[in-house]
Amino acid sequence: MIRDFQGKAAFVTGSASGIGLAIARVLAAANMRVMLADIEENALYAALEDLKASGADVRAVVDGEVVVPGCRRSTRPSRHRGW
Repeated sequence: MIRDFQGKAAFVTGSASGIGLAIARVLAAANMRVMLADIEENALYAALEDLKASGADVRAVVDGEVVVPGCRRSTRPSRHRGW
């Protein structure tokens, strides 16, 4: 049984594939805001779009840059405001 973690956030490293992506999916299903992180940019974009399509509140970090869903441009974390 998955608890409801609405309002909580998680940072998942290695989340472009494998166990990291599986963990991100479970946390998103529990209504958590999820920040994905990986060095594999294309796989991370795919994971981000997949989770976003399922209704998840998700963002991603590739090599220190925040990826905004629905946008192929990214912004430095220091300039990223809010969730």
